[in-house]
Amino acid sequence: MAARAEREEADRHPFGSAEKQAALLRMRHAELAARHQPGGYWVAAADPFAAQHAITGEVPLVSVRRVAVLTDGAARLVALFDWPDVLDVLDE
Repeated sequence: MAARAEREEADRHPFGSAEKQAALLRMRHAELAARHQPGGYWVAAADPFAAQHAITGEVPLVSVRRVAVLTDGAARLVALFDWPDVLDVLDE
């Protein structure tokens, strides 16, 4: 995850506080600095060249019970929950 230390710092402050706002700004700057960089993350919507950096893999179809196609924003739910919980919510 890009800007992990900055995110942890932001999480230490209460919502609405000046400290939280400043920490979130530092986090955003760190995230932007990591975008489209080796070791960072890639956003294909912003740069089609990013598709060349996609992480791909294969899973035998017989072992797949459920699948979801999500945007990067929706996939952030997994930071709060785990994949089975997110898929359970989507099933409902």
